[in-house]
Amino acid sequence: MLQRLNNIKNGSYHPIKANEDAKQLLDYIMNYYDQEKYRNDTQLGALYSRIYERVNILASLLALETGEICALDCKYALGLCLRHIEDCSFLAIQSLSNSSLSVNPEQLTQEIISRILRFSKLSKVKGVYASLLKQKVAKVYKSGSRKKAMFDNLYENAFQSLIMMSKIELKGSIVFYTEEK
Repeated sequence: MLQRLNNIKNGSYHPIKANEDAKQLLDYIMNYYDQEKYRNDTQLGALYSRIYERVNILASLLALETGEICALDCKYALGLCLRHIEDCSFLAIQSLSNSSLSVNPEQLTQEIISRILRFSKLSKVKGVYASLLKQKVAKVYKSGSRKKAMFDNLYENAFQSLIMMSKIELKGSIVFYTEEK
């Protein structure tokens, strides 16, 4: 690669070309990801619409040393692009779930109650420290100062209501599950 870059610097540059197998694979990638289900995807359509260009660029970078893009370079570049799209999809879903928590406090309260009961039930005999129980319940929901404040308020209300309904009992700093089914 250093030799290739040095040649570019000295002016003896030969463009990178794709061999026949690579051209066929790139054409296939372009046609495959040009399908309506990929282009019109509400969250990832923009990424799929540019996948051909990204594969082409990455394959060109992989072929700097040889000066010729081969099918293996294209496959590796496609794998990188698809992994990137999977990561973006995961982050989008995670972002949506985090933002929906602040929108629906009733649903969050119900989830907090079920998690309090589940974690206190697991430690039914010995009980669980109240601070540890809160950490376990909060593990999924806390992020950002606004969400933390909202979670803290909802958690306290849910915790106190479970004590008043005699579903859990607080003895000192230890919480015991008391509901019998």
